[in-house]
Amino acid sequence: MPKNPQTPIELFIASGAETADIREKIKLKLDELNDRHKNSAFYFKARGWEGASGAIPPSGRSQDTYSKLIDSCEMVAVIIKNTFGKYSEEEFNYAFDLFKKTGRSPKVVVYTLPSNDDHVSRSTFTAKLKAIEYYPQKVDEQSLYEKIIGELLSIKEELEAEQKSRVVDVAETVSHLHIDSDLTREAVTLFENGDYNSASNVLDIDKLRKRARELTFAQKEMKDLANAFVLKAMLELTDVKNEDRFINAEKLFDEALTISRAPEILFEYAAYCQRLNLNEKALALSAEALFLYQELVTKNPSIYDPEIARVLNNIALVHCNLREYKSAIVKFSEILKIYHELAKTNPTTYLPNVARVQYNLGVVHWENSKYKQWAATARASEVALKKAALRKTAKIDPETSFTSNSEDWSDTKVAYQQAEAEFSEALAIYRQLADENPSAYAPKVESTLDHLAWLHKDYDNYLRKKYGTPRPNKW
Repeated sequence: MPKNPQTPIELFIASGAETADIREKIKLKLDELNDRHKNSAFYFKARGWEGASGAIPPSGRSQDTYSKLIDSCEMVAVIIKNTFGKYSEEEFNYAFDLFKKTGRSPKVVVYTLPSNDDHVSRSTFTAKLKAIEYYPQKVDEQSLYEKIIGELLSIKEELEAEQKSRVVDVAETVSHLHIDSDLTREAVTLFENGDYNSASNVLDIDKLRKRARELTFAQKEMKDLANAFVLKAMLELTDVKNEDRFINAEKLFDEALTISRAPEILFEYAAYCQRLNLNEKALALSAEALFLYQELVTKNPSIYDPEIARVLNNIALVHCNLREYKSAIVKFSEILKIYHELAKTNPTTYLPNVARVQYNLGVVHWENSKYKQWAATARASEVALKKAALRKTAKIDPETSFTSNSEDWSDTKVAYQQAEAEFSEALAIYRQLADENPSAYAPKVESTLDHLAWLHKDYDNYLRKKYGTPRPNKW
């Protein structure tokens, strides 16, 4: 099966001539690391002034050349031994400013090796770092290699996790939109074979835009073209090294909507916005999709009830993002009714959905109880401050001017009980499903049991903190 070409995780090494042997050893360490991770989607590559020397003009060193190298790197390792040259400082400054702008890459780490000749350039630079509260890591040569490799592996894990999540999102989009047209067939095949870059590249956006301008739109043609734009947007997100991927994806989604405002297109855009916490836009798109599905559901409930549930789920997740837990509970409860009805005639398909929504309701009730406690603590602190201020001025009797606004114990108890009931319902269904398909549902059983255990521990801690007693056997 074809594999997606490996993507480099690039390390820029900023150091002087006195550490040339260390730079070479780092490159050898990365070669060994690549041998151990040869089946990964990513590999490690060292960059530095030796590697760029061929691009430097005869007139001398070009800082622009190094800046371009740093732009593509995930990490910049600044290594200081006895001296610290002006070029290394330029590289640090550029990388540090770039990190402050992006908030993500490159990760800039300064390492200081033991020095037998503490040159003024070294002490001056480390003093500058201290002034901006940026502290170097003191290392010997062996720990230097270990720390750099550790940082790179951490970056790799983050990129792999994000890419895996984006790939799952693309697969769900392909399935939900039933993407299968001449415009998208090759891209879908490449994606399913694991070649995400080629899948994105084969969807030539200029050709798609030209097609959009030239087509005499019949409804089917409009949908296929809009699907192609959505697929292109989702595939853009799998390129996790591209800092512009979210901007590019949003533009493509907007173009898809100019072609078709079909409810499924609106839903995909709303789901994308929800995942990125673009909450207002997600709610607006979801509301439009829900309205269209509600018009269609009377004609064919078996097809459109599941779509309504999907849209409601997206709305519920947005409410969770906003900590509007009561609204989220209302939406999840509506979804649960839909899936309960669908599961009566098609349990194989919809019983897992019932369990998932029960589980989500448990999580939301639990989060709601914790949020109520946090809000009550914040209110109590605010009241205490106001009372103290009034006592100081002695103008008003604080005891008659403010109520304590303390947390309602019975509400919190109910929230915990509801969370336990929801988790227990989900657990019963997952256990039933695990009997038939253990590989798929045994992890769900384990996860739900873990949540129940943590829920009970959280509740016990709350009771001890508030009343000095643990949770009773019966709530």
